[in-house]
Amino acid sequence: MNSIDDIFEIAPEEWLKALPQYQQTIINEMYVELGDYEKVAQSWLSPSTPSNVPFGAGKDTKLYFDKVLDELEAFLRGDKRYEENRVAILKESGAVQNYVVGIISGALAIHLGAAAVFIAPAVAIGLLTIGKMGVNAWLSYREEKRKDK
Repeated sequence: MNSIDDIFEIAPEEWLKALPQYQQTIINEMYVELGDYEKVAQSWLSPSTPSNVPFGAGKDTKLYFDKVLDELEAFLRGDKRYEENRVAILKESGAVQNYVVGIISGALAIHLGAAAVFIAPAVAIGLLTIGKMGVNAWLSYREEKRKDK
């Protein structure tokens, strides 16, 4: 791999296949119900989701999801905190999604104070969204969103 952008050369929905089957099933059921992956990620991070009881994010799941996206953005923009993790991904030619989701989730979890297994679905959904939009478009969108606050 030459660039971190190369990880997005797959169909966006493939990112969900990086998750364990039980998480895929829950995410897919939530998507059928909610119809929006961002809402699914926010709901996943909610302490009321049965599968995440030991890892709950607290009351404000939108804020927590925004923090996950902030860290994902930092990862993709080249933040020095994530240099080792990006290098690990780039060294793997043809890195598979579960490897990439695992590396990114583990790296972000340290800075978010969460378990990697808990935030992995939110990371996979973030990567799915980025894959649909394109990295540069997503980064620009995040920048514009910050300006609007």
